[in-house]
Amino acid sequence: MVFAVGLALACGKSEGGSTKPQPGAGAGAGAREVRVAHPRVGAFSRSLTLSAALEAKDQVEVVARVEGPITAVMVDLGDHVTRGQVMARIEPEDFAARSEQANAEREQAEADLARVDQLSKSRMATPQALEQARTRAAVARAQAQLIGRQLRDTAVRAPFAGGVSRRDVSVGAYVKVGAPLFEMVSSEDLRLVVEIPEDYLGVVEHGDLAKVRILGHDLDAKITRISPTVATNNRTYRVEADVAGGEGMAAGMFVQAVIDVGVEKDAARVPRSAVFNVLGRNRVLVAKGGRAEVREVEFLGEEGADAVVLGVAPGDAVIADGAETIAPGSSVTVSGARPEADARGNSPEGPG
Repeated sequence: MVFAVGLALACGKSEGGSTKPQPGAGAGAGAREVRVAHPRVGAFSRSLTLSAALEAKDQVEVVARVEGPITAVMVDLGDHVTRGQVMARIEPEDFAARSEQANAEREQAEADLARVDQLSKSRMATPQALEQARTRAAVARAQAQLIGRQLRDTAVRAPFAGGVSRRDVSVGAYVKVGAPLFEMVSSEDLRLVVEIPEDYLGVVEHGDLAKVRILGHDLDAKITRISPTVATNNRTYRVEADVAGGEGMAAGMFVQAVIDVGVEKDAARVPRSAVFNVLGRNRVLVAKGGRAEVREVEFLGEEGADAVVLGVAPGDAVIADGAETIAPGSSVTVSGARPEADARGNSPEGPG
């Protein structure tokens, strides 16, 4: 035992009797050399970039309001129609005959009412007879109006301007009341639908600007509707904005929506390579006191080669490369600097 210690001491001395430093001895022994960067802090306009969809502002199923055989179909899938345009016709002959009969009965009832009213003024008709005549005339007028509306409904008209997205009827088919004939979607106005993560509930507000990236350019839209509930399946809530339709735009298209969510005054810029993700949380490592210290950060966006985050300060020495391969708490030494403090007492890892 004594012999071994003596041998070690002898091997550690130089010819002049001094002791040589052993490899790995002293501060920074076994430490990993890292490159660091100090965050640059400044204002940053925050925005959300999300996948979104365009929906028709109005979408309806055009149905038959009267019963009968289809005698004509004027439009087909993909056709554009104007408000009130006739899309199909149902055989009107029976309704025309009923309307003529109802109008004749109305005219007779109104004539009877006028006669009884004249008689009542000379006390030749009782008040009860006058009231009955008024009732018969009112019923006849209502019946004539109903049959007249049914006659007009044999012409199936577009409820608004838009496109025919589905056709369900052909000439000769016999349809009943409520049978689907066409499906229509509005084409003049579209609705941008975005699912926002619940973390931004209360951040995105009515009137906020959304940029819709489509067809190689941006369209501006303002948030007009916000759902008050969060979906339990994906923890998002629905936000809508009105978008003016244009050439090449159609309901059902997927687009990209960029929504402004305010300005962060103290946002820090660090190299994009410094930020890594662990179990859904963004992190950086800071060289402090010769150790790698983990910091969780909020990722706000990117500026060129930098990531913009919250959670680090200007004086922090953020490990710029390979941080995801370094275990928190590991020994580190900053590249190009001595492990020991310099003559001014500053550590190479930065303040702190």
